[in-house]
Amino acid sequence: MAFLGAMKQLLEGPWSQVCEGIKVQLIKGPDCQETFVLCRSADRCQKEKAIHGRFIRRIETGLSKIKQELAIACKRRDRGVIERRIGRLLGSNSRAAGAF
Repeated sequence: MAFLGAMKQLLEGPWSQVCEGIKVQLIKGPDCQETFVLCRSADRCQKEKAIHGRFIRRIETGLSKIKQELAIACKRRDRGVIERRIGRLLGSNSRAAGAF
């Protein structure tokens, strides 16, 4: 919990815009002998959203494929096998697995 509080404090701190779409913040280290430069970029944010969206689409496509296979199956499938397939699908797209 202390880590989340520290992260929240960092994100809410004073940010300075150095270029269009790029903001920086200077943070003193715990021993006050180092200074860290945090940077955030609007372009990087868009890129991360696009990557996350791609992983979500992969999971949705995989789940749809499993659903279709189950719909046309002649006999009942083993639940464990299906759960392992879903687990592998989520594991290979772990960045978006929390959305499901």
